[in-house]
Amino acid sequence: MRAHPQECREHAERCRELARTATNAEARASYLETAHSWEQLAAEIEGAQAFIRTMAEIVGRGEPGQPGQAEPEAA
Repeated sequence: MRAHPQECREHAERCRELARTATNAEARASYLETAHSWEQLAAEIEGAQAFIRTMAEIVGRGEPGQPGQAEPEAA
């Protein structure tokens, strides 16, 4: 299963909506804490995606003969 930052943020917003309608402070605090966790997860996923893109670029720029780099064609 792939996680998407936008989906995490949608879950966070739903938790905030539930917090606004919660009837007691404990439930409200729990929903807000969960919303914060969803936001953190979204940020972590974005960071991981950026890392993966960067690593793919680095591997793609390797020297000929190294993994991720095609051999030059013979003339």
